[in-house]
Amino acid sequence: MERYLATFSVLTRLAIKNVFRDPKRTLYTFFGVVLIATSIAFIDFVDEMLHIQFDRVQTFDYKVECSDVTAVKRDVREAYPIIETWIPIGRNGSQSRVI
Repeated sequence: MERYLATFSVLTRLAIKNVFRDPKRTLYTFFGVVLIATSIAFIDFVDEMLHIQFDRVQTFDYKVECSDVTAVKRDVREAYPIIETWIPIGRNGSQSRVI
């Protein structure tokens, strides 16, 4: 092992020896780095999930529900108990987007 370590610089050999000097501390440090990387990845995942939901899937601005069938039935031939639609709101011919 000493022969293999001799090929590295002094700083690299010192870092490798410190890893094996206190294995418990090395393990705690490794798990701390993994925890930080996981939390950063989770934040990115949630950000991307919200972007997909509100910019690609759910692109409407207002949800209209009409459950009063008698009011609708006066003007149309046939009406169902629940009518639901989504209305994108825009101005000057451009559709608004959720950002």
